[in-house]
Amino acid sequence: MWILSSLSHETFESLANALEKYSTIGWKKLMTEGFNHIYSQNDVEQIEQKRSPATALLTDLDGRGESLENLIGALKKIGNKRAISIIKNGRSPTSNTGQTLANTLFLL
Repeated sequence: MWILSSLSHETFESLANALEKYSTIGWKKLMTEGFNHIYSQNDVEQIEQKRSPATALLTDLDGRGESLENLIGALKKIGNKRAISIIKNGRSPTSNTGQTLANTLFLL
């Protein structure tokens, strides 16, 4: 299982930027529709106050141990193909099998 912190810094930043930029399929929709089983309206309001709500959300999801598979599923649910593409094309260190994150996620 891959977790969010397994993303490279560049991929994490690109993902956060994509979630900030596209409000109709961005961080707020991800919280309220993709992860509505985790977050309440109060949580949304608290994240909204952050300097970078998308970064705050991704950091919180990572802290909760959410997998990249769950994130991709939530992104599919809200229709954010760009964010999915960023994750799948991102680079990170190889696992002990020598398989990159992008190769692993391709199998999803």
